[in-house]
Amino acid sequence: MKRQLGFIVESGTDVRLIEGFAQRFELTVLARRIVGGVEISHEPTLPFKKTVGPASRLRFALSTALFVFKHRSTIDCWIVQGYALAALAANFACRLTGKPIRMLVCSPVEAYYRCRLDQPHLGMIYRQSDLLILKLLARLNARL
Repeated sequence: MKRQLGFIVESGTDVRLIEGFAQRFELTVLARRIVGGVEISHEPTLPFKKTVGPASRLRFALSTALFVFKHRSTIDCWIVQGYALAALAANFACRLTGKPIRMLVCSPVEAYYRCRLDQPHLGMIYRQSDLLILKLLARLNARL
């Protein structure tokens, strides 16, 4: 029997990750709803369980903690993609439940956020305070 893996996705993910995990584990995915986009880049061909949570980052972080607690007896290990608010919630919940968790960082969030300065025509608002929050989340996740 395959081990149970939980994968938490806050900002969308690539189908290759889903398929790679699903080949090796019984996979359960919790993904934040991406309004006007997709949670997974393409439809996977392998079976897995998927739950789509709220689009709001704060509500998704709360959902993440509750999801980890709810599945504490069935999921053997967790992976959280990124290091923003949902990652902090997952790290904290796993710390409380005693479940192992690993963080998968595919890209530096702060660097992507700074790109808003270079691309003002896209209409994405840049706030120095938001960048500081992202840096704080990165440090809190690293410590936890």
